[in-house]
Amino acid sequence: MAVTQMTGDNCAVVYNRDTIAAMGFEDPAALLERGEWTWDQFSQMLQAFVDLPNQKYGLDGWWFESALSATVGVPYVGLQDGKLVSNLSDGNIERVQNFMYDLYTKDCVAIGVGDFGWTACPQYIGEGKELFYPIGLWGLYSKDKETNKKGEVSGWKVTYGDNAMFVPMPKDPKADSYYIPANMESYCFVKGGANPEGVAKYLDCKRLTLINEDIKKIADQQFKDDYGWSDEMIEMKNRMNSMAMEHPVIDFKNGVSTDLTTLIDDNATGIRASAKGNLWNETLGALKDPVEKMIEDANQ
Repeated sequence: MAVTQMTGDNCAVVYNRDTIAAMGFEDPAALLERGEWTWDQFSQMLQAFVDLPNQKYGLDGWWFESALSATVGVPYVGLQDGKLVSNLSDGNIERVQNFMYDLYTKDCVAIGVGDFGWTACPQYIGEGKELFYPIGLWGLYSKDKETNKKGEVSGWKVTYGDNAMFVPMPKDPKADSYYIPANMESYCFVKGGANPEGVAKYLDCKRLTLINEDIKKIADQQFKDDYGWSDEMIEMKNRMNSMAMEHPVIDFKNGVSTDLTTLIDDNATGIRASAKGNLWNETLGALKDPVEKMIEDANQ
């Protein structure tokens, strides 16, 4: 396997600037620029915005728990000396889990809680009814507005609004660096493949697209032409890629076995449970031993 780059597009916080302005908040992109986009600002904005009787919801989506967890810089399942290890008992993991439980207790979490249900509602961002929607940037890899043959209009601006923007997950104020969840972009050489030289030449071309500034400009222009992105959005995407390259956080919790993924990533009994009202020490007590056994088996 040839790893070509780490990317920071795994999960970003999508928001609508009109909603932010209406609340009198400072733009998260401006806070990021000053180094002030942290858990604290994130939580304060959510608490000020949420008003459940008037359908003002805080945090939605299926990806925020793992993405927030990555900001402490410690994966749930990591690598040490070439072996898989469980970090479930790490104090940093406990801290982020307690932070998510605190968000739950203050009604900041929408999905899976109360009357909101288990259906994600990204369109609420565009309607001004929701503050933050963490999602992979693939959620914005579509036309801004497009009409199909039935006259139906779709696209990221239809969902998130004309004035949508995104930033990386907020910084853990106690972390030694700014960590964000990373993707590992890579290509596999197939065993017995008949054209290894062709694969190597393809990778040469891929490398050129990453280091040649003129080719990068072509790629950026495609985001404008194909997706209707602004220069600021492209700059933010590139910045997130640089952040991921500097401090990549790769979690192997979804890459060991199906059984481990099912156990550790569960909404009710796994690492997402704190954001739904379960105390982390209770979750840890149920997870610790079976996770360590599965990792031991995988290492053997």
